[in-house]
Amino acid sequence: MDHYPPVRVMIREAVEELGSPTTNTAVRDRIEANYPGTNHGTINAQRMVCTVNQPSRIHYPENQQARVCDDPRYHVLYCPSRARLEWFRPEKHGAWSIAQDDEGNFAICCDDGELIYPQRQERPAVVPEPAAPRPPRAATPITQARRWQDC
Repeated sequence: MDHYPPVRVMIREAVEELGSPTTNTAVRDRIEANYPGTNHGTINAQRMVCTVNQPSRIHYPENQQARVCDDPRYHVLYCPSRARLEWFRPEKHGAWSIAQDDEGNFAICCDDGELIYPQRQERPAVVPEPAAPRPPRAATPITQARRWQDC
């Protein structure tokens, strides 16, 4: 990977080559074709960093500051539906921003509306009862001869 550009630049190049709209998979495959060996996890992470309506983008260092999403280095994509991407256009998609609430938590919002937080894995309020144990099954050894007879 000698002298490859930053992955966010690779993403921008891939969308320019593919055209907008496109898909996450097409972008990843184009980057892999142009820059062999690029880590797929890094591509996915940087795609999230650059997508204005991706709530989990706030987990990445470059997005842990409150601001309007107008920096062309980090605010270039919009996800209209699962696994789809298109160029972010404020006149079409709204004015997105990264906000910080009164407790210091980051979230995204559109047009200064409701804060959108990343989904959190929450434990259920009530711990379910463990399932009743199953009665033991009789073990029947399977020999080579029997296995072929059962087919």
